[in-house]
Amino acid sequence: MKTKAFVLFNLILISLPIFASDIVVLNDQKMFEGKIIKIKSCEVTFKAYNGPKVDIPVTEIFYIQFEDPNNKILTSYLAIQESDPDKCMKGQADADLYHGKGFSHVGLGVLFGPFAIIGAAVASPSPQSGSSTYMLSKNRELFSDPIYLMCYEKKAKNRNIVNAALGWASWILLVLLYAGSAE
Repeated sequence: MKTKAFVLFNLILISLPIFASDIVVLNDQKMFEGKIIKIKSCEVTFKAYNGPKVDIPVTEIFYIQFEDPNNKILTSYLAIQESDPDKCMKGQADADLYHGKGFSHVGLGVLFGPFAIIGAAVASPSPQSGSSTYMLSKNRELFSDPIYLMCYEKKAKNRNIVNAALGWASWILLVLLYAGSAE
């Protein structure tokens, strides 16, 4: 009898962490249970049980309850909460509005194909290297802020990669159209 109780007790102890979860409450009071995978400066990546991974903007989160109070992700979340999430949004907006170089990356994609995509992925765009960001942006005081720069670089890099891929795709399409009309 004692061994059965001992085994049952150990099974219960082992299964407790399986049912433990992080809880995210949004500003509209919706609550989700699951696991927080990572926290970036602008968003939290959350995986609900029996659901897909979801990126939730930090501005939409009302409350987060971590299952483990000593969690490494929790400490990074607290550090991000001390910073201003608007810096990240301003960086993304500036990259979207003012970074430029779109047509040049399309041209590079047409000329060099996948090498242009690799070059765009390796590059690290900054507001100072943006064609009109420095002149037109109202956020010049944030150009040295690491959160602003990280979000700016990520958004500008993604745009450059997409533009290079569009250039390569248009080249492929032109080759296919030319090959189809030659028959």
